[in-house]
Amino acid sequence: MAEAKSKRFTNMVSQMRHGTIIFAVGVALNLVGYYFTQSFRAPFALSTIGTVLSTALGGYFPGVLAGFVTNLVRSVHDYNILSYGFLDMLVALISNLLIKKGFFEKFYKALLTIPVLVFITGVIRYAVSLIIGMKEDGFVVTVLWELVDKSIVAIVVFIALKVLPPEAYINEKTAEYNYVNKGKSRVLSIRGKILIMLSLVCVLIATAITSISYMQYRDEVIQDHIRLGRGAIQLIREKLDPDRVDDFIEHGYMAVGYYSVENYLYDLRDNLPDAEYIYIYKMKHTGILVVFDIDTDEVEADEPGDFIEYEPVMKKYKNDFLAGREIEPTISNDRYGFLLSVYEPIFDRKGNVACYACVDFSMDVLNRYIIEFIIRIVTMFIGFVLLIFAMFIKLMDMNIVSPINAMSYCANSFAYNSEKDRHRNIERIRDLNIRTGDEVENLYNAFRKTVEDSMYFVENLRRAKNQVMTMAEQVTQISVTAYTDSLTGVKNKAAYQKMRQQLEYEIDEGTAKFAIVMVDLNRLKYVNDTYGHEKGDFYIKGSCKMICDLFKHSPVYRFGGDEFVVVLTGDSYDVRGELLEMARNAFLKSGTREGSDPWKRFSAAVGMSEYTGAQNERVDDVFKRADENMYAYKVKMKSNRTE
Repeated sequence: MAEAKSKRFTNMVSQMRHGTIIFAVGVALNLVGYYFTQSFRAPFALSTIGTVLSTALGGYFPGVLAGFVTNLVRSVHDYNILSYGFLDMLVALISNLLIKKGFFEKFYKALLTIPVLVFITGVIRYAVSLIIGMKEDGFVVTVLWELVDKSIVAIVVFIALKVLPPEAYINEKTAEYNYVNKGKSRVLSIRGKILIMLSLVCVLIATAITSISYMQYRDEVIQDHIRLGRGAIQLIREKLDPDRVDDFIEHGYMAVGYYSVENYLYDLRDNLPDAEYIYIYKMKHTGILVVFDIDTDEVEADEPGDFIEYEPVMKKYKNDFLAGREIEPTISNDRYGFLLSVYEPIFDRKGNVACYACVDFSMDVLNRYIIEFIIRIVTMFIGFVLLIFAMFIKLMDMNIVSPINAMSYCANSFAYNSEKDRHRNIERIRDLNIRTGDEVENLYNAFRKTVEDSMYFVENLRRAKNQVMTMAEQVTQISVTAYTDSLTGVKNKAAYQKMRQQLEYEIDEGTAKFAIVMVDLNRLKYVNDTYGHEKGDFYIKGSCKMICDLFKHSPVYRFGGDEFVVVLTGDSYDVRGELLEMARNAFLKSGTREGSDPWKRFSAAVGMSEYTGAQNERVDDVFKRADENMYAYKVKMKSNRTE
């Protein structure tokens, strides 16, 4: 008895080793055939020779496994190949059936397998490619090249089977005999076998799902940051006057407005998620002139006007830079780190490229996001797998064949292609109606509930996902509109309150340096009452545009129907007197312009007050003085008005 047991164990180990070798050879042949044909740019792949040969030598399992692994390896270069993975497995299953029918015993019979295999890898593949939106050659061309491919496969496999000795085959009858007659001398329990098989299947599924999720999520993360970079550059376009680029290069920090733009870039980088570097360059044939370069903790920025050489990643786009063309975002790993770089041209008023604004994101940070995402997927998958393991262990402990076979039959016949199929799955489980009165019944009820909950969970998850996406869009829209005046498009009173908090903080820190300008429109009520509110809205928007043009480097807020507030800081604060006088003269000239419609003669009283740093002085004090100065100027305007 001991000798028989040892013999059976040795035979099983030998068959496992033999099957592993057959599988490995099959994968190697598939990959060699594929890369060989691709090196010559052949329109066919020869990637199923190993699959069919493994099936002929070891049965359907080595063939299916060889096809799966081959597609997994090829998916490293193109993950879309995984969409066709089931076709190679189907090739193994059909080949196993044809081999058992003796189709590879005679040459002419081997040729009869060609149209069957072409139907799988040609017709079905073409249909799948249409469904998933993959580009393929025409149907006739695809089928003809698959006919060449499978002809070579059939001939090579037929010759190999004639040349290889009988020892190369696995004796399926012996393997089946050992399985049936093991009895009490079993080496591994049924529970152990199922757990091992489930572990392997789950690992393979998890690997495939994780690989696909990684590649898709990585692409999405990169595209999101590209959009962020382009949005940031658009903000830079609005802040930077391109006609002053040469002045900034020549005079650097001494140029008027340079610090304002530089501070804006610092704020932009600090508020832009994952941004590593922000810089503005003017491209020349011989190198690059630095306009702005923002310091980081690790890298000291170049000074304005510095002349630097093209980095390798930028050098290959030199002609595009000089021509002012759009540059595709790049990923590079050089002395500045592993970076995703977004470049956008900035044009002057004549349409010539003045400079390029560039934003670099750290790919190390982005990769951390991806790793966190993959870990979340794996942990969720492990939880689901553990539930399945517990269910199968319970089933094996009960050792009641009929209920287990009934549930297994239902589970194996499940379909998941549509919602109707999933409901039919639930009905099949319910129709079993297992009533054993013991733990098997509990297991049946748990299994049924799991299937029902899984179906409902999938549907609820889909609905929840749609709701979350809708809510995210709404929140984004609310955050934009909450601080924007709907008529003029400038900031509103709520936005001013945020600015007020910032100014209060600067006062507390002892760094405050600002002025507040109050603008009150004249004759708005007259225009509304005489010409209607449509003309009144035109009057408000026109006046607002004048204010924005006059104070183009400062934020403008609309407080009410006819009141606007401007906060002057930085360079604008330094020239506040000139700006105030310019605004008053501009509105005085516009309001007295002859020959224009009344709603186009924009008139307003403008007053200003600055923060003096007096004890206990707050923002509201400055605001109040500006309001008083504005009304004093309004009274003066009325006294000087001529009929």
